[in-house]
Amino acid sequence: MLFPRIHVRDVLLAWLCAGWMASASTGSNPNAYPDRVPFVIDRTQFSFGTILEYDDSFLIRESRCIPRIPGQLYGWKISGIFGIEGALVREKLILPSAPETWGESGEEAGVFLISEDRTTCLWERLMPVNHETIGNHWGFAEGDPRGIYEIQVCLAGVVLDEFLFFVD
Repeated sequence: MLFPRIHVRDVLLAWLCAGWMASASTGSNPNAYPDRVPFVIDRTQFSFGTILEYDDSFLIRESRCIPRIPGQLYGWKISGIFGIEGALVREKLILPSAPETWGESGEEAGVFLISEDRTTCLWERLMPVNHETIGNHWGFAEGDPRGIYEIQVCLAGVVLDEFLFFVD
């Protein structure tokens, strides 16, 4: 497993203890450890979106069963209290088998790695926090496999959620 399974309450407790120890050793300087940011998760959501042909509007549905239609978008959103403008997010997408293609290389920002067996993508990048929410979406292409997919989302070394969904 790439990410440890840690509960957010344990992270907050560790952060509070680390903050207390840091303030004791640095003379209460809040800028001594800028990488330690507290966060609280309120809600996680997984959904897919469909463009309606009759008026080009976008319909979003929460579901863990997604139709495999080329161009169909699916993704996640996590809301909470992050207290920051940008977050270094690590996302791991695991497919049931290798797709025909992973798309054009170089379009991604940050670190984008594909496993040797081409079933797993690891994407780490700085993601903006908009209205205390982070999120991402993916799209189906011709040749993407059917089966069970998994997306793991990690922030500051902590798994925020693991989204399992079925693609048919």
